[in-house]
Order: sequence, then C-alpha cells, then structure tokens
Amino acid sequence: MSQSRFDADALAPLLASFPGTDVPEWLAQALEAGLGGVCLFGYNTPNTREAQRLIAQVREASCTEPIVTIDEEGGDVTRLYAAHGGAFPAARGFGDIDDPELSREYGEAIGRVLAAIGVRMNFAPVADVNTNPSNPVIGARSFGTSPGPVARHARAVCEGLSHAGVLSCAKHFPGHGDTAVDSHLGVPTVALSREDALAQHVAAFRELGSAPDALMTGHMCVPSFGDGPATIAPWSYALAAQINPDALLVTDALDMGAMTESVGYAEATVRALEAGAHLLCLGTSIRRDGENMLVEAHDAIAEALRSGRLDRDELRSRAERVRTTFAGRASASACTAEALESAEAHLEAVGERASRRAVRWALESSPVAGHVSTAAIVDARFAHDYAAGKGRTFLAPVLEHRDIRLLPADPPPGYESPQVTFVLTRLGSASDAETARLDQAAANAHELGSRLIVLHTGVPETAPLPHTLSSPAAVLLTYGASRGVMNAAADLALREVAR
Repeated sequence: MSQSRFDADALAPLLASFPGTDVPEWLAQALEAGLGGVCLFGYNTPNTREAQRLIAQVREASCTEPIVTIDEEGGDVTRLYAAHGGAFPAARGFGDIDDPELSREYGEAIGRVLAAIGVRMNFAPVADVNTNPSNPVIGARSFGTSPGPVARHARAVCEGLSHAGVLSCAKHFPGHGDTAVDSHLGVPTVALSREDALAQHVAAFRELGSAPDALMTGHMCVPSFGDGPATIAPWSYALAAQINPDALLVTDALDMGAMTESVGYAEATVRALEAGAHLLCLGTSIRRDGENMLVEAHDAIAEALRSGRLDRDELRSRAERVRTTFAGRASASACTAEALESAEAHLEAVGERASRRAVRWALESSPVAGHVSTAAIVDARFAHDYAAGKGRTFLAPVLEHRDIRLLPADPPPGYESPQVTFVLTRLGSASDAETARLDQAAANAHELGSRLIVLHTGVPETAPLPHTLSSPAAVLLTYGASRGVMNAAADLALREVAR
C-alpha cells in the first residue's frame, strides 16, 4: 500500500485497528501519511509493558501526534487485562455501591495506567440507562436503571480520567439501554416516544453536561427522533451538539452488524461524516482484515471528497478541532517502568476494594461450612458477550489459587463428586436457555450432594430465584466475571477471608 495513494484529509478522521503487538508496514505508511490514530484491542495489549512499547511504535511512525484510543470500561470489558482479568466490577457494581468518590477514584486509577502507556482517550464511561433487564449488550455495563445515578457515576469517572490526563468518551448516544438486539449483530430499535426517550435515556447524557470530552454515537434506531441508526443520522449529531457543544463526536465501531447489515461498511463511513462525526472507529480486525478496512474506509471518503459529497474544508476544520482538543487536554508521554508499576499497583488496590464492596448475596445466605477442597464450574451463560470479547470467566484460576481442585459437574459413576458447584449466569431469568442450563446443573448438584452457588454476572433484576431451582442454591451478585469480582465472590462464598 503506497503512501502516495493516500488523501490525508480522508485519513485524518480514521481510528484504525490492526492485529498483533507491532506496527505493520501498511499501518506505518498510513500513519506517516496522516492517519488520525488507532484503537487498541486485547490482542494488541497482552500486558501493559507490551502496550506501552507498541504505542511508542505508533507515535514514532506517525507524522503527527496520533490519537491512541481503547475500550477500558472495567468489569468484563477490558482490553489491557483481557488475558489475565481485570480487578474491577462492571459499572452496575459502582452504581449499586453508590459512592461517587469510589467511581472517581476508579476513573483516575485506570486513567493513570492509560496515561502511563500513552493512551490518549478511553472509550468510557458507559452512560446508557439500562431500562430493559433483558438487554443483551449493555446490562451490567450500565451504572443503573435511571438517568440520575447513571449520570452521577459516569460524571465521576470522567472527572477521574481527566485528572489523570486522559480524555473520556461517554457512550452510546442517545442511549442503548432500552434495546433487545445486540448492535454487534443487527440494528436495534428504541421504540419509545420522543418524550420518553429524552426523559429516560438522553437525560443521562444531558446531566453529564461538559464532563465528557467526547460522545460516542450508538448504532440504534430511534424512530421518534428521525430516520436511520444514530451513528449515521444527522439528528443524532445535532442533538449531541445541543447537549455538549464542546464534545468531539465519535462513532461506535463501523464494522458492527448494525452497519454492515444496513447501509454497509464503506457507505457508513461516509454517512457518519456527512452527519457530523469527528472521528470514526473502524472496528476490530478480528472480524475483518485491518488493512482492508482502512483502505475501504479511506477510498470511500476520498471518493466522496472528489465528488463533492463531502466538503474538504469542513473535514479539515473538524480535524483541527480534534487536534486542539487533544493538545489541550491529554498527555501522550509514556512514563518509566517504575511509575507504570506503581500505577498498576494502585489500580489493583482500588479494584480489590471496589469488588469486595460490590459482590453480595442476592438474598440472605451463608457461606459454605467447612473446608472446601473440590469444586465444579458450569458456565450457563448462553449469549456471547461481544462487547467483552470471548466472555471468559476467571473463576477457575481463582479457585485453583486456593488449592481447590476442579472436577466435572456431572462426573461418571464412581468418580469423586465436587463439594461445591458454581454456576455462572449473565442474562439469568431473562434467558430461557440460561434457565434450562441452570436447572440441569441444579439437578446434577442435588443428585451429587454438591452445594450449589449461582454467580450471577448480569444485572440484579434478572438474577435467578433460588426457590425456582430443583436444588437449594445461594445466589451471589458479582457484577461481571472479572478476576477481581471472582476473587471477592470466592471469598464471600467460601468465607476464606473476612468481609
């Protein structure tokens, strides 16, 4: 891919993705030619030192100061700690603790780590109001079910990130909380009146005021607001500009099903810029080749510039606004190994404290009596959590660290039975498939004489009800399946550490 074929104005709004932990040649050429920046995913960041080294490569290859972004929400949606598990509960855990100072402390703690490795903008916090308990994509990523608490904690996270020198980006405007379709797969619709959509969902973004440095548009349709998914609809950007006129406007990943199954990826890049976007998140190179995604987006935008469909002066004006925002609010200087280690140690400490405060019994219950040496794990979570990646659970290493042997939940005759069976749910009572898996696990546990403990990783509203199961069970609300909350859940369930 030759640098000479590039139109710098078409490259400037793009945030590209790429595989691996080194800058490929095609990306280096694009950065040298004026590419706006990159979005990092878990496959780029096996650990923070590798991430810091990679970002240094990105900066060295770029002709300007590149925009380095990442999705580091906490809970299950982590890129820096995707391999070994993060220390924090999901946002709903913070919302239920309801200590804005703790949320602010989290924002600053993760911001310190991001700033230390050179990340300039975090695609967080989530400001969606999760009014649909069956929501397959937001769920516990939201701070709560009403605008006030969501805005209160999202603002605190924004303030913490800002204090650490990292820009925040509240998402997914105008609100993804009342949807029943995962926008990674298709186009969700918010079927609310204009008044209800404003009062229940847009209100959280409005209450945030100028706290976020950017707003990320979502791929949902809101017919009461206008035509088309918000990411490519002028009404969405106009409404966002009314609420926070100083915010940069960023798209959600344009390779998601909501875009590719509607207008198509290339057309979406042009329509988003027509509608008013400053930056385009192209998506993950897991689903598509990163180089092809960049070329396809660049070529579509370059053609729109040549034909007059897009105005070159307007794009240059937006690019200048982006540069001014980042120059004024964010630091890109990586720090020493010692400083990074200190920032991570602080992050771990805050995460452990937050996880222990968040994890709780759904109903009054008691821990397992006596020493536990064997356990089984059943993952009943049915729907793939695309936002979190593979939806891993870090319960297994947590138990093994306690010298607890893992056994089959349904062992063959004559084999040892587990003393405790842990079952993980996410959609819980909102999913017939998860309920069926849980029922089967409960029946097996009852037959084996195994104590059944359900770890519900989703929103409390869909936690399984113990009295509906075929075996007595205790239910813990864990607010995700991160390493931090799995540690806290094991301690609470097994009473190995005083709460």
